[in-house]
Amino acid sequence: MNKDNIPEMVVITEDNNSTSADLWFFEEEKWQSKYISTSNPSDNHFLKTLIEESELKVTQPKWQDLNIGDLKFRVSL
Repeated sequence: MNKDNIPEMVVITEDNNSTSADLWFFEEEKWQSKYISTSNPSDNHFLKTLIEESELKVTQPKWQDLNIGDLKFRVSL
């Protein structure tokens, strides 16, 4: 997902009330994870069907991060 040609895994957890996701990537000789914020404006609870129908794509963020020195500012959607 970061265009480095090294595979990452996205683990998605879905229940009746929410959907959450974590990105797993191999860095510094170990697997690490980061939480992925989720937006579900249609309140869709048929994720498995969408995956089976290959409705997967990676998109560029609408807003880029702003970096000032070591500080990073990210627009929350």
